Amino acid sequence: MTISTKNEILDHLLSKKVEPDLRNIEEFSAHILSSELHISRSLASQYLNGFVKEGLLVKIATRPVYFLSRKNIEEQFQVQLKESMFYSVEDFLDTLSKKTCIKRNFMKMIGYDTSLHTVIDQLKSALKYPPNGLPVILYGEKGSGKSLMCQKMFEYGQDAGIIPEQALLQKYKVLEQEMQLAEQLLGTEGKKGLLEQCEGGILYLTQAQNLSKHDQQLLMRILEDGGFIRGGIRITLRTRIILSLDEDYQKYLDYDLIQCFPIICRMPNLDERYQDDKEELIIHFFKLQSWKLGRYLFVSKNLIHILLTRTYKRNIDELKRTVEDVCARANSEEETTEQLYIRMYQLPDSILMDLGEQDYMEEQVEYVDISSYKRNEESRKLLELFETILNRVPKDESTSMLSYVKELNGVLTQYCSAIAYNEKYTNQQILALEHTIRNILNRVLTTYNVSIPYHCSPLFAACIYGRQSHNRILEEWKQEHAYDISKCLSLLEKQYPQGYLISEKLSYALLANLELGFDDMEKVILMIHLGFYHEHAHQNKYLSIIIAHGYSTASSMAEAINSLLGSYLFEAFDMPLDTSMPDIADRLKRYIDRYTIKNDILLLVDMGSLEHIDEQLTMIDNKNIGIINNVSTRLALDIGESILQGADMESLLRKAAEHSTSTYTLVENKQKKDLIIFISDNGIKMANRMRELFADSLPKAIDIEMLSIDLLDFRNDDYMNEIAKEYNILFVSGICSSIDCPKQFISLEDLITSNQLDYLRTLLNKYLTIEDIDTFTRNLIHNFSLGNALDTLSILDAKKLLEFVEGAVNQMQLQLDRRFYGNTLAGLYIHLCCMIERLVTKEPITNHEGLQQFEKENRKFIEIVRRSFTKVCSHYGVELSMSEISYLYDYIKEDKLHGTQEGDF
Repeated sequence: MTISTKNEILDHLLSKKVEPDLRNIEEFSAHILSSELHISRSLASQYLNGFVKEGLLVKIATRPVYFLSRKNIEEQFQVQLKESMFYSVEDFLDTLSKKTCIKRNFMKMIGYDTSLHTVIDQLKSALKYPPNGLPVILYGEKGSGKSLMCQKMFEYGQDAGIIPEQALLQKYKVLEQEMQLAEQLLGTEGKKGLLEQCEGGILYLTQAQNLSKHDQQLLMRILEDGGFIRGGIRITLRTRIILSLDEDYQKYLDYDLIQCFPIICRMPNLDERYQDDKEELIIHFFKLQSWKLGRYLFVSKNLIHILLTRTYKRNIDELKRTVEDVCARANSEEETTEQLYIRMYQLPDSILMDLGEQDYMEEQVEYVDISSYKRNEESRKLLELFETILNRVPKDESTSMLSYVKELNGVLTQYCSAIAYNEKYTNQQILALEHTIRNILNRVLTTYNVSIPYHCSPLFAACIYGRQSHNRILEEWKQEHAYDISKCLSLLEKQYPQGYLISEKLSYALLANLELGFDDMEKVILMIHLGFYHEHAHQNKYLSIIIAHGYSTASSMAEAINSLLGSYLFEAFDMPLDTSMPDIADRLKRYIDRYTIKNDILLLVDMGSLEHIDEQLTMIDNKNIGIINNVSTRLALDIGESILQGADMESLLRKAAEHSTSTYTLVENKQKKDLIIFISDNGIKMANRMRELFADSLPKAIDIEMLSIDLLDFRNDDYMNEIAKEYNILFVSGICSSIDCPKQFISLEDLITSNQLDYLRTLLNKYLTIEDIDTFTRNLIHNFSLGNALDTLSILDAKKLLEFVEGAVNQMQLQLDRRFYGNTLAGLYIHLCCMIERLVTKEPITNHEGLQQFEKENRKFIEIVRRSFTKVCSHYGVELSMSEISYLYDYIKEDKLHGTQEGDF
């Protein structure tokens, strides 16, 4: 059994869908599955049970045994199963019924219990009216869902036993200048018309605005008489008639015909539906596309918001087509993965052209998993806030509201902070509301010389937006708790009569500007703020203000400090970069004038022109003004603590300035790339050839940098330190006898003699598999064998050159009376061959130090070398320089495996 066949079993099960009532469960038995896959039953059972253990399948252990895809079940029934084993079909169904509600008829419609509740109640009444129901006019804009509503009405009638199982739902579209409607409705001799075909069921006439006067009169007579006559025979009407119109029925239907329809229903357009319904429709359409495409959809949260706030001329139909268009675009661009990401730019061009710049502003793009998307998250949080406010109201009316106000202000501050922190997409309607509310708050509160922080504005904007968008959950909660809200408001009014007056003034101002004032719950929230800040305004020793550049820098800092200290100490002045110093000073002067009870003022500023703000405040009389610059959260916190301790202004400022120091920590987490360095005493060309030889030995390309470095650069500490900052030096390789080599050095001699292959394999094991390392080792031994190495590293005839060099080395060993071993011998061959090449190409070593001293102390060694290399030099027409001889001496001197003392030569 191959892996592909195993996957084929799982894919086959994923492609099979079980019916909601499990009537096709037999198709999921091990026997049927093995037949469909053309494998043995025992083998199928083995793999199917394995998938159950892995949690991929659900097993119903009956006779026969059934296997179902867990993914399909959880998506289809919108459940999350903890179990993988069930012992009967009934047990499985029972688990599903407890975890999900299988919806039927009207309940399948989004908004059945909200925006469509009234329409559905009317249609139920029409169906249930004896003996054959009541005729209905159903009107509404195109695409608002009239046909679907009629379909669900028919299903409801059958489920409730009102409409016989064999009865039909017939849809007939009335065309302009319809000529055959009478014949279609009544039929002819030998052929039943629609009214008879639908006996006991529903006849749904769409586009009824096209009914001619004659056809309207025909319908009116049929409804008034309760039947019609055909061929002299009376036929009783037992069919429910629904007229559907896309426009106002009164404009197109005669008054007399309208009187024959006791039930008249209007389908709300999409803009009139609750926001929750609209959001659920969007998610529903994305889920449908997910099923069709067979892919998991992850949709930009900002894109959902754009779809949610847009107006659609064709209502639900247009919304559905828009979602289909977006998904089709995304699918065509990204066809290979199981996950499909839907992005803003994939919206239809007609929508993109209408978007403003703010619609694209996303600090962080957030995608939501359509399969697990939960709506009403913001509504739920707002409800939790409302419930907290009511639950903490003192039970005893004689109890002071001061502690309640203080506690609830902390709760409100936390909620406002969460709004600012968690908002991931920009809602232009809420932003516009927030801006308007902030201006109105500032204007009204200035009149009464009171203040509340700016962070309250988003909360009021969210509350009012909930009402504007017909948020059903919020509206129902407020209706249910109307008495408790009113009671809480009364208690606050007794404690803060001026606060209640201000809330009424604000409500009137909002009503004039937004046509929507504060409701009682919003007044409660406002009065909690007013009560808290009114108390603290009279308790604080200083009027303390943070002023900083930026749209929300000061506000965020003040809010954080006030929250940390549990006391409202700091006001905030945000200074956008385009605000001039005179403007901010004038605003500050007007603000300070409200607080006539204050004696002294503390200003915490950040930088620039604000540091000289005192020059603009000479008009403020009889108040000491303390100014400290470079404000930070830490500095403001220190000052706040000093204020609470009652410190005088001078000592407070001095202490803050002394503690205002900066420290730093540098954390280097950059992932360095591994590097192999190649060097050579014989020059950069030789190092390059070694690098190429090493790279050719690798069985495949690996993510390691290889660099040849000139010996002078390698000796330069500054240069190597810069290299070490960028790379992790894995090891250094090459010919290196004239300097102290690093400990991670692998010499060319080691490569030739295979001395350090184990160490080399250890260094490279994270890049190469075991098989790759074996191949690399074989290539390395071959490429760096003496003959191959010389053949690659030298431009001369390697074979002939090596013969001359071997002869010279033998002569040298004989005359020096010592033997060279192992690495030294291999290294000598390489070095001497390269030396001859350098001399031939006129690139000898010329910078060896202490040559005069060397020549004076080692005359015998110099003479032996010249004699030993007579044939080599004669053949190649070169002469050994003193630098080359000195270098050769240093190289031989390093040999650890010799039989004589170093001084012997």
